[in-house]
Order: sequence, then structure tokens, then C-alpha cells
Amino acid sequence: MSRPKIFRYSLNQKLRRTTNWIMRWATPCSKEEHFDVRQEQLERILIVRATFRMGDSILAIPAVWLFRKRFPHARIDFVGAPISAELFHNLPIDNHFTITRRCPGSGWDYPLLLRRLRSVGYDLAVDVSCSQSAMGSFLVGFSGARFRAGLKGRWDRWFNVRIARPSERNKYRILPAFLKNLGLESYDSLPALALSSTEKEDGRKKLQALTGQGSGRCTVGVFVGGRKAWGKKWPTRKFCELITALYRQGLNVITFIGPEEKDSLGYFRDALESAIPIVFEPAPRDFAAMISNCDLFVTCDSGPMHMACGLGIRTVAIFENPNFDHWGPPSSLARIVFGPGGCSAEEVFRICLEELFLDPAPVPDATGEGFDSSSLMSIPAVSKALRRLEKSVALRRPLFITRYAPSFFILSLLIYTWFFPPSAIFPEGTWMEELTDAVGFGLLIAGGLVRMWAVSHGGKGARLYRPHELKLITTGPYAYIRHPVSVAAVLIGIGLIFLSDAFPLIVLLLAFFALHHGVIIAAEEEFLKEKYGEGFVNYCDSVPKYIPLALPKRDFSSGSRLSGAEFTSIWGFILTGFLFDWLESLVHRSWLTSVYRWIFR
Repeated sequence: MSRPKIFRYSLNQKLRRTTNWIMRWATPCSKEEHFDVRQEQLERILIVRATFRMGDSILAIPAVWLFRKRFPHARIDFVGAPISAELFHNLPIDNHFTITRRCPGSGWDYPLLLRRLRSVGYDLAVDVSCSQSAMGSFLVGFSGARFRAGLKGRWDRWFNVRIARPSERNKYRILPAFLKNLGLESYDSLPALALSSTEKEDGRKKLQALTGQGSGRCTVGVFVGGRKAWGKKWPTRKFCELITALYRQGLNVITFIGPEEKDSLGYFRDALESAIPIVFEPAPRDFAAMISNCDLFVTCDSGPMHMACGLGIRTVAIFENPNFDHWGPPSSLARIVFGPGGCSAEEVFRICLEELFLDPAPVPDATGEGFDSSSLMSIPAVSKALRRLEKSVALRRPLFITRYAPSFFILSLLIYTWFFPPSAIFPEGTWMEELTDAVGFGLLIAGGLVRMWAVSHGGKGARLYRPHELKLITTGPYAYIRHPVSVAAVLIGIGLIFLSDAFPLIVLLLAFFALHHGVIIAAEEEFLKEKYGEGFVNYCDSVPKYIPLALPKRDFSSGSRLSGAEFTSIWGFILTGFLFDWLESLVHRSWLTSVYRWIFR
């Protein structure tokens, strides 16, 4: 089942389709003009590729090089996605115009873009999508160019140079064939991204810092993404098998995570060995610079597949759908792997070794243990990685369910404070009531400080660009208790209860804690035992869960991972405490009730 589209994108798409339909209905069909690119002196050329995917932009690169070769002194502009503006920095184009899918911004962005295009006075505007793109046809048709070229088809009414569809279906061959029919040479032109020597050197240094690339071993980059909604993504389990097997083969392996795969980042971090780097690099050119230093790149059918091919890096392209004849790179750039029932990790592993000219026969891994490459499960490290993955999935499911427990608890406090009168246990204005407030604020601040201390030592989340080694945290508060973040949450909860005088809700807080202890903590410790083995068992034997055996007397130093967002969270808890303490007064409640009735009367 495909994922529903983001509403603003879906609305924007409908608006563009409606606009195109209206323009198609309201405008006349352009008259065909005679055009011969070999005879025309073109001084201003516009190339249009009006799609937003990385791969589509990269596949349009041959048009830039071929037009520049034929017209070396002409002004050549490009209209494309924002990502193409970054990837095309070193290409021989003069101006890059960016299309948008922002809603409602596109309502005025496109008229402004057309105004800029028409002011140039292009001799030729050409839609290089080769797929009858409605938006590309619209931009070319209303660019004001003397010649407006594109494929014959449904959206060709605004072209005055209509090119017959080539017999080619493959995306790497259809554009050169289209341009050849237009009159340009070089039928076998392939996409070629241009990186500077400085960018490549920076990418090499990053990889070397992650893997110690100076050891002379081959470096394999593995991109674990792909559009899941279109059935292109390889299962996470198979990626874990492949990455672990390649690493145990003695290769430098880099696991690349893209923006659309951030949700799966935690699973790979949990399942893979700590020495296998996981990289999230959202900047396209920095990402490309790192790929350019790989000896082999493994990926599903995705934008990075086209990027690696455009960089000339040998690629193993995994196709889950039988459309590789349409989207697959040529054999000179990539090795396509496809199976009707899905590609196995063993098959991809064998092909990776063949591409690296390594022996695919049964060989010992980096530890000296022998294994049969026809069954990756024979590698102990692979089976351990899969067990860690299973336990990670088992842990994250209840984490997702209990993610909203704090919000539900705060909401319960608000409802109780609003609809129920203050408890008479400690009457307002007495020293006992003031002591209760002091205890509440004290617990709130103590919980906030413990939380900040724990987070600063890496107790919550982790960086996307993680270091070479990821170790068990035993510093800071983790030297005294195993779950300081949970203890901090309980202290903050009790503090809010004291400040709001909502003592009956202690039962709800204890219920949340019991659920967290019995489900989340149990699953987390089971996973950590699988991840760190004997080291975590020894840690559990010496450090209690929640109550320290002795109060810390020193080592209160903050770790290196404390962010400004954490300070914001703590201040939010303190301000919430002040709000509950303020609402505890009957005078304040009646004042709020009067304001509410005055507004909604």
C-alpha cells in the first residue's frame, strides 16, 4: 500500500494539473516551425527538466554537455528542481532557475518565473524530460522562445518543434536519442557530474576518518534507501546481512542514510556492529564527494544510484521491480541485480565480491573464521546482527506506543486542575502549602538537572553522523544508575503533581512507570545485553536500575552532547510547573473562567 502524499504537495499537484488543463483548453495549438540545429545560430538556449527527484535531474545532464559542445559561446540556462541547482554547480550553464512545489507559493512563483524567462528572449527552449511532462511543456511553451521543442504527445500543443518519440525506452539512452533527432551528435552520451578536486579531497578525508582508509582495503558504500511507496526499497534485514558480511570480509563498509530513511536509522545503528560507520549527509555535493571515493557503491533503484553512475563509480543496482530495462544504468556503469521473488543478500554479496575482483568462493572472514558465501547466516556476526535487529524492532514498537505518555499525563494534570477544586490536605496560604510548592519545584529542578546530565553523556538519541566507535555509556549518572532519564521523568512528574495539588494522579504516574518498567526497560535491557554481551551483564551486576547505592560526590561534569534544545525543554517544564501552581488558586481559576465565558458567550 502506497503512503498518502503530504497534503500541501497533493494540493499543489492538483493546482498545477488544473492550471495546465485550463491553459491547454484556453490556448491555441502552436504552428509547426522548420528547425535545424545544425543551421541555426543559437545565442540563448533554455533547457527544462521540471521534476523534483534527484535521479531525473542527473539524467538531464547530457543535454547540458551536448548543447555546450555544439554552442560553446551561447548562453545556456537550466530550469529544474532545487537539488539540481546544487548538483550542477560545476556544469557549463550560465543561469539556473528553480521550480517549486511549495503550496501556496507556487501560485505566484511560476508566473514570476515565466516573466523572467520571457524577458531573456531565448532562441531555443527544450523540454528534456522525454516523458511528456505537463509542467515542462508549460514552461517551454510559455517561455517566449523562438523555437520551443519537445516530444510529440499529449502536451505538445505549445511546442512549435515536435520531435518523434525515439524507439529507446531506457532513461539513459532515450535522452541522447531525442537530442540526436533534434540534430545534436554523440548518441552514447552518459550523465557526468562535475566535482572539484577540493570537494573530492574533502570527501576522501571524511571517509578516511571513518574507516581508516589508508589501510589499503577496498571501500564499499551501501545506500540503504529507496522509495518504499513504489516498492523500490530492499528490506532492512537484507541490508544488515549484506553490510555485516562485507565488513567481515575485511572491506571498509560505509552505510549511507538519506533524508527519506531517517526513520530506519535507529534500526541500523542497533543492528550493525559499532565499528561500521553510519553516515547521514543531507548536502548533495558533500554526499557525492564521499561516494566519489568509494571503490564500489551498492544501492536500490534510487537517486544515489544515478549519482554514483554520474560520478563514474562502479555500482551494484538492486531492483525490486522488473523495470530495470527502463531505469537501469548501462552495463558499463552498473551491475543490475533482479530476481522475480526478490534478490537475496547472498546473491548481492557474491556480485559485490566479483565486482571487486575478490574470490567469491568460501573464504575466511576478517576474524579467521571460515564461512560459506552461499549462506551468509553461517557467519556468526550476521546472525548476531539479525538478532539485534529483531530485538530493536521489538523495543521500538512499545516505544512508539508510549511516546505520547508524557503528553497524556500533562493533559490529565490540566483537566484535573481545571475541573477539580484544590485538595484540602494543605490549605492555601499555610506553611504546609508553601512547603509543598517548594518540594514540587525542588523535584522539578532536580529532575531537569538529572535529565540534562544524562543527555549530555549520550543518554537520549544519538548523532546521525556517528563516530567510529559507539560504546556502552557508563559515565556521568550512568555510573550510579542504569536509567537516569526514567528517574528524571518520575521526579518531574511528582514535582508537577505537588505543584498542581493533584495527589490522586500519583496513581496514574505509577501506572505509567510500571508500564515503562515492565515493557520498555525490559526490552531495552534485553537488546543491550544482545548488543554488548558480557560487558552489559557486568554493568548490570555493579550498577542498580533506579536507586543509587551511594550518592555521587564528584564527577558532575557535563558531557559533550548537551544541546540548546534540551535547555528549552527544561525551561518548558519549569514554566509548566509555575502554570500549575498559579492554577491551584481558586481566585485564578475563577478569573480564567470569567475570561472564558466572556470570550465564548
